[in-house]
Parts: sequence; structure tokens; C-alpha cells
Amino acid sequence: MLPQILRPVVKISYAIKTRHLQLPSVLAQNLNLSLQHHAHFTMYKPHVRDTKARNNSKPRRVNLSNKLREEFAKHRGKTPVIQCKRMEFNFYEGMKYGKFDVVPLASKAWMHPGSNGDFFSLYENYMDPNDLHFGNSRLPKPPGLESFIVPPSVESDNETSAFSLLGIKDNLIQILKKEGVTQPADIQVEAIPPILEGKNCVVSAHTGCGKTLAYILPMLQKVLDSNTKEGNIEVPHESPKAIILTPSRELTYQIYEVLQKLTAGLPLSCRAVVGGYANDGKEFPEVVDIVVASLGTFQKKLNKGALNLQRVQYIVLDEADQLADDQNRSIVRWILRQVQIKQAPDEKDLFPGMDTVGSQIVLASATMPTNLESLFGDLVDVQSLERVCTTHLHNVLKSAPQLFLKVGKTNKGKALVDLVEKDVKHKRPVLIFSNTVKTADWVSFQLNDCGFPCKNLTSNVPTAIRQHLFQRFQEGEFDILSTTPMVARGLDTVRVKHIINFDFPLYVSEYIHQIGRVGRIGSSKSCHITNIIAHPREVELVRKIELSVRLNQKLDAVNANIPGIIRHRREKAEEQF
Repeated sequence: MLPQILRPVVKISYAIKTRHLQLPSVLAQNLNLSLQHHAHFTMYKPHVRDTKARNNSKPRRVNLSNKLREEFAKHRGKTPVIQCKRMEFNFYEGMKYGKFDVVPLASKAWMHPGSNGDFFSLYENYMDPNDLHFGNSRLPKPPGLESFIVPPSVESDNETSAFSLLGIKDNLIQILKKEGVTQPADIQVEAIPPILEGKNCVVSAHTGCGKTLAYILPMLQKVLDSNTKEGNIEVPHESPKAIILTPSRELTYQIYEVLQKLTAGLPLSCRAVVGGYANDGKEFPEVVDIVVASLGTFQKKLNKGALNLQRVQYIVLDEADQLADDQNRSIVRWILRQVQIKQAPDEKDLFPGMDTVGSQIVLASATMPTNLESLFGDLVDVQSLERVCTTHLHNVLKSAPQLFLKVGKTNKGKALVDLVEKDVKHKRPVLIFSNTVKTADWVSFQLNDCGFPCKNLTSNVPTAIRQHLFQRFQEGEFDILSTTPMVARGLDTVRVKHIINFDFPLYVSEYIHQIGRVGRIGSSKSCHITNIIAHPREVELVRKIELSVRLNQKLDAVNANIPGIIRHRREKAEEQF
């Protein structure tokens, strides 16, 4: 028993410590008790002191209904798909809710400030990244053996001929082998054959699954075959046969590097076209076969007459949903009008071996808006678009665990520093997303001020500094990068082991792309994602995500052109009055 005169001092000391932790005492108690139930939880958790342990050494038992106890008993020893601080909200594989049951959500009360300190995780230790992208699509049968059923074990062992079954020729297969690529991913199995056949395709697949190779390999083969048929005839200068358009310079350079590796030793010339760099003033080679370009700079080149599109046979819109938004759609439509897009063939008018006239178009992205056809309906025949997608499209990422952490608005900075401090200790490369340039700048400043070297990559960064900044991050020059959603599109971030959404995305498409920087082909198994939730508008999307996992459904409303959709709905409503 403490002397009466010391009791106020103890209370004041305890109050200061609780304020420093910035968590109420009741939340601290509940959080500590929850951690005892989840001792194997490997991701970040707030570390707080059990405030009632001084008076009661026995942990509080959670009151569960008999129905929940029976349900949990069926899955004893298994890792929950959804693992919550409040264990009564845990969700296991195979659990189902009745038609009229109210689905319990751990995030249901997150609108209330008293929920600060609550958290739940998804898919911890659930799936290897390679299991997500390989083995779910069967290879075509060898020619002449269409009726022969190839066992899955034979398909996986016969890696050297896997690409040949898709129609890829030996010269490209040997180059792939040198780069360590011997087995096609699921999206490549599905997409390469129709693209080789010359069909207009919409390639939709999860982030990091190999979409770039899915459209580049058939493109290279078709351009090589075309050059062989032409022989030594004289061709116009600066007149490419294939064009790849992207929304950013970083993605342009990444695709260009892939092209350089695949065309090494082949009679093909490639060129990257981006704006703002010192080497952008270089002239095109006399003959160029493939051009990969950021959208705005490509438009400027066309306006100046530096490019001739009369030989274009192949057009790719990478990250097509972003290129189709209100900011870029008019430019894309103007470019497509400069070429003739291949239309759907009429079987009555075709004879065997005859192909339709025009350029083949491929739209590729991890998220495809439902109104994509209407955006280009007058330029591209909707009937000619063949949709190619994987089974995991628009699903919550299963190959990397995610932690959703509810904090107060004033506690976001402290939570971020705690996360980064742990990453620095374990030497984990971390990518931090913010919704605005201003917030990304603030994050970089605060982390550097705390002694954690952090670089900032946003659209406001001067070109001289921004040049090859992401490549330097990939090469290990530094381990912390603060950025905006501009880096969430298409970039290969296999080095990253931790994604922090400091600002939680407001739209489903942004969420899918940002968390897709991990759990990719070649990513480490130790990758994970932390989502910091502080604002009510962020909680709405968290509830949709949690509900989709509990009901085993795909995420809905996956559209990148949100402003355009809202404006279209408003205009339509105004027309009715």
C-alpha cells in the first residue's frame, strides 16, 4: 500500500505515460489482452501497457455466444483469414453467413473516436505470391494432340517448351531463358494466343502477374515476322510498327528496359519517348520499330511531325483505365484517330488466311472500368474486343498480409514513425503512399527529421532530381520512398517489402494498385501492407473491403475515372428536371 502522499504522484505519472502513448486506458487494456491471443501476429502492432495489470493479473475473458464458440471450435489451430483485435470478429476459411444474417464487421464502429487503437489483419501467412500467378491456367495442347490430356505435372515439368505451346518462337524463348523466365504466368497463358492471332484484346489481371510480357512477346514476334516479309525494302524514317503508350515517364522507362533485354541480338530498334529529361532532344534513329512513350510527350512529337504513324500495326494502352480518364481521354482519342483500328471481322467476307485491315489494339490494366467500351465505342469496334482476365481480378490481394489500423487523426504521425523505425531496424525497403503531393512532402520531411533517410517522388519534384529516382530506389541506394499514387501504376517493385498507406485510398481502383506493389511475381514472402485509417471517409472503403472478404466476393465500383463518372451522373440527373 502506497503512502497517501505518494498516490497523486503515481496518478500524475500514469496520466503522463498514457498521454504519451496517446491511447485511452481501456483501449490499452483491450489491445494488450488481444495480443495475448495473437502471439504469432508478425506485423506491426501498437505496443501499449496493460493499465489494469497492476490490480488484476488475470486476463479478461472475452464473452462469446455459444454459436460463435461452436464455430471457432471447428477451426481450432487454423490461421484466420480475418484476424481481429476483438477475437469474436475473427473469420476463418469456410465460414458462411446465412441469407438473412447480419454480417459482423470489425470496422463497423470505426466511425466513433473510441475505436482508435482497434485493428484487424487479412490473409496473414495465407498464400505464396507465385501460387497466385502460376498454375491456375492450363497450357494449350501440342499441335496434332488436341485430344490428348496433358497431366498438370507434365505441364509444369516441361518448362522449356511451355512458351512454344503458346506460339512463341525459339529465338524469343532462348532470350527468355537467359533472363530466367522459363514458365509462363497465368495471364500469359491466356493472353498470348489471342494476341498472336491478331485479335483486339482487353487484358485485365491482378497487379504484378506478368501483363507486360503477355503483350510484349507476341508484339515482338509479329514485328519480326513483318520485317522478314518486307525484306530490304526502303521504309519511311521515324515510322514505328508498334506503339506502347503509358501514363508516366517512370513506367515508360521500365517497359523500355524490358524491351532492351528482349531485343538484345535481334534486328529490332526501340526508342523511349518521355518529356523533361535532357536526352529527350535526341533525334529518332532513321528506322525505328517500337516506340514506348508517355502520353503527353507522344502527342507533342506527333504535333511536331517527328513521328509517322502510317506503318503502325500494333498499339498498346498500358494502364488503360488511367489513359481513359477525363484528363487523358481526349488525347488518346486524338491519337487513335491518326491510325485505322482493326474492326471485328465478318466471317462471310473473309476467306481462309485473310486478315482484317487495320492496327491491332491491346488495352492492359489491373482494373478495368465497366464503361471502357463506351469511351472508345466510336473508334474501336466493341465486338472486336476479346476480354482476357484471370480469376483473381478485382479480388482483395491474398499473397501479402494486410493490417488495417484505426488511429486518431493526431496519432497518424506517431504510428508512421513506429512503422518506419521497425522497417529500418530490419532493413526492409518501404514505400509510403499519400493521397496528395503536400502530404507526401510532409511525410518525407518528418521522417528525415526523425533520422530516417527518406526520398520524395511526386510530380512537384524538379526534373533534375526526379530523373531515375525510382531506379535508384530499386537499386538499393536508399530504402524509404514517400510518394503519391503516381507510383502505384505498373511499376515493378519486387524489392519493396512493406507498403504503408499513410493516407488510405478513397477509391477501389487506387487501393488495388497501391497494395499491388507487393505480392508480385518475384516478391519476397515476407512482404506486408499496413493501412493507417483515421478519417470517416476512409472507413467507408475499409468496410467494403472487409465485407467482400467475409462474403468471398469481388470488389465492386472499380473505376479510375471517378470524377468523370460523378459529373456524368450529375448531368444525367439535371436532364431529368
